[in-house]
Amino acid sequence: MNHANEMVTAFLFAWEAHTKHPRTPEKAVRKWDGKTPFIVHPAWCALTILHETTLPEELRWNGALALLYHDVPEDTTAELPPTTLPRVRELVAGLTFTNTEEKHDEIWKRGKEIVLLEAYDAVANLMDIKGLSEEKQDKHIDFVAVLLDYITRDWGNKLNIIQIGNGLIPGL
Repeated sequence: MNHANEMVTAFLFAWEAHTKHPRTPEKAVRKWDGKTPFIVHPAWCALTILHETTLPEELRWNGALALLYHDVPEDTTAELPPTTLPRVRELVAGLTFTNTEEKHDEIWKRGKEIVLLEAYDAVANLMDIKGLSEEKQDKHIDFVAVLLDYITRDWGNKLNIIQIGNGLIPGL
């Protein structure tokens, strides 16, 4: 299967998982408006990493697939497709957490590729944190800032996600 076919198959699977198999009805849509289909979030993450032409091609494609699937274990009752590549499964497992506190504590122990992929998730979430309390918004902004600083050290400051994230953080 070529990369384009893999992406289409993964997108359709993730769409169905979030639409037809959410753990709760609220998990089928984004929190900030309660209307936007949840798939918009993982699709944005996946498409954004594909724009990172300075990253190795294998990381971009495996990362895009992992980002399409990253919320399936946490937010749906679906299982990843049996054809999911072992490396993509590893990346999804690295992005899977029990709760936000665990994520903030454990992400740093899971390797630089997982931290990089988490940056796409966290920046995407930064775009729709309006419904959170001010305290939770501040915590998330701080987390994104630390993630961006961390990935800058490993991947340089030319990544689009760094530019996007910094543009969304107030005061930068």
